[in-house]
Amino acid sequence: MAFPGLYTIFRRGIPVAKQPDWVKFWFPPKENPLTPEALTPTVVQTRELLNGLTLPMFDGTPVDFFTLSDPTDPLLASGTYPGPTVRLNRGQIFHGDVQGKGGSHTIHWHGIEPTPMNDGVGHTSMEVGQYLYQWQPNFAGTYFHHCHKNTVLHFHMGLFGYMIFDPPTGQGRAACNLAGFPQFPNFQTGTVDTIRTDPNAFTVPYDNEYFWGIHDVDPLWHTLGHDDFMAGFVGGLPAPTINGPFTTDGFLHDFNPSYFTITGVNVPATLGGTGTLPVDAAGVRTPDGTGVQLSDGTWVTGDTPVAVNAGTQKTLLIRTLIGAYLRIKISLPMECVVIAQDGRALGVPPFGSYNYAFLQPANKFFELTTARRWDLLVRTPNTTFNGFATVQYLHYTDGRLLCTAKIPFNVI
Repeated sequence: MAFPGLYTIFRRGIPVAKQPDWVKFWFPPKENPLTPEALTPTVVQTRELLNGLTLPMFDGTPVDFFTLSDPTDPLLASGTYPGPTVRLNRGQIFHGDVQGKGGSHTIHWHGIEPTPMNDGVGHTSMEVGQYLYQWQPNFAGTYFHHCHKNTVLHFHMGLFGYMIFDPPTGQGRAACNLAGFPQFPNFQTGTVDTIRTDPNAFTVPYDNEYFWGIHDVDPLWHTLGHDDFMAGFVGGLPAPTINGPFTTDGFLHDFNPSYFTITGVNVPATLGGTGTLPVDAAGVRTPDGTGVQLSDGTWVTGDTPVAVNAGTQKTLLIRTLIGAYLRIKISLPMECVVIAQDGRALGVPPFGSYNYAFLQPANKFFELTTARRWDLLVRTPNTTFNGFATVQYLHYTDGRLLCTAKIPFNVI
């Protein structure tokens, strides 16, 4: 649906001589083309793939990951799991200087609408060692980015991360339509016209923000190489490059995770068991001496809190992201309002005529699958509370419960 009046990158067209560079190829060009229609960016970030990183699981077992890094930031230069968060305001022009090592890669900016050459889908845009992506977010919400070459393997191996778009006024307000939910103070409504002119229209301030990036780990997959399961061609038909103990037909579908994480924090549970995350759980990073070590031995950046520790009568924003290949069920110990799904704020123009925010009762599960994102808004009571949110990891075919995670949820 077109929505005139929001931010637009005006296209000037690609010179005729350069047009062959941007034809969609099954075998795309390997050169590093210049970004067409390049504008002056508001935000520039650097990402490097593929950084190898060995991380201990909850029982001490080392598992190799592929990771994203920011070589310009000493805290992020060695790679993180999940990758460093990309965060900017709605309407800003983003340049992502993406560099590859250990083979060619892409970054797909999942859920937004860049031009095709900036979408980062392997085989249909490009797979190069370096490229300057350009795009501009039109809607505030929760998104993510991931490598889109040998996608199934690379995504599982850790080449993904959050992507957060804030309202034009910046971090601290969430896009939503809370008509009918008066428990949230200072919600600012608007109209189709005012959302174009008022940066706070259809937003609400929040006090605390949490990241529940849910992932599963099959250690056998983590022994594979960069190009394993990439199909070649024989007689014009796909031909697998590997079978091994994984499949019988050359396609990567035999998936048996035995470890489970939330924003990189280990769930301390064996297969079929229940594990409780530490009360100070936050997104993890490699132990290079510059992070903060938690009570369970993991290391954190401190900027992606998982465990909920909040005051009374506060507004909490929880950003869920399903990076798992399993089916995921989530319940909260107190009611919440689902204000956005998959990056789109419910009930906010131009999507306000056919959807709306809705109440999710306490202790009632909702189920999400790979790449889904729900933004949850909670208003804490005026009394203290100690409880847990619950995450269930269910087998992707038969629904068996493989693991249960308990996330501390405390109102102090």
